[in-house]
Amino acid sequence: MILDSRFEALRKIAKGATFDPAKFRLRDGYIVDCALGEYWYFSVEDGDFGHPFKVTMQPGAAKPEETFFSHHWDKAAKGQHHVFHPIYELFLHWLENIKREMAATTDPGETSAPDWVDTALPKEAHVIRKQARQLFHLLSVYEQMASLTWQSGDPLTERVREVFDAVGLTATSTTKHEPYDILVSWPDGRQLFVEVTGIQGHIDQNSNKVSQAAALTANFITDEKKDRILIAVNAFKQLPPAERAGKAVTTPQAETIFKAHDAVVVTTSSLYDVWLLSLTDKPAAKAAVEQIFTLPGGSIASLLQATR
Repeated sequence: MILDSRFEALRKIAKGATFDPAKFRLRDGYIVDCALGEYWYFSVEDGDFGHPFKVTMQPGAAKPEETFFSHHWDKAAKGQHHVFHPIYELFLHWLENIKREMAATTDPGETSAPDWVDTALPKEAHVIRKQARQLFHLLSVYEQMASLTWQSGDPLTERVREVFDAVGLTATSTTKHEPYDILVSWPDGRQLFVEVTGIQGHIDQNSNKVSQAAALTANFITDEKKDRILIAVNAFKQLPPAERAGKAVTTPQAETIFKAHDAVVVTTSSLYDVWLLSLTDKPAAKAAVEQIFTLPGGSIASLLQATR
């Protein structure tokens, strides 16, 4: 294949004794002289114009200085003038041609296996494939549930709902116009109204979660012994869970209001701990959720320890 003149000229230079490719490396589309302080001058002939360019790297410099200029004959002025260009495009063009040449000389073979290839595999391969699918699914579940520590919005709400599912409770997502996100039901008629939020800081008295707790008390709590409000908050979600320890998830004013409405406030990281417990001890995880009905209103540091 015939290459364009610039690539051909550069290729000839690369083969010449005056150019040692081992001393150079590509960085951000430029050729950089690894031996700092050396100067290299190349003369690239392109048609009627000479296109010399220089790549330099001074000691201590962060980037090479580069110039690429053409000698143009100005008929009107009856003389030459220099036109300076960045060499970035020149080397991009060079690399594109290298890529094209490699593609033209490489036999890619078949792009996909035929359907019947499974019949040629040993039985062990099918067992391994099944195990791999199961492991990848399990890994996907673990990664999704771990988002209880950093997520917000609808994905966080769905993960919270799945925590209640994991301990054997019936949890249903609600429509957007309701003042709560999830309704958890018990066979004995108890209900848990769950509102979920993920925020950078903590809940203050101006948060809509405070007004939603008031709306739930006024319109949905019909039996204080059987109905309860839970605020599930992923507070300081930008921080690793270990760095959130000791940080209050509500301001004193918001805490007072939540207590007045007997609303329990728990972090989604705590719910993640409950989910982790459900993997090995489902009854204990369910008991941790059950205690919400016996705890006083306000913030709970951990459902597993029920400490304040």
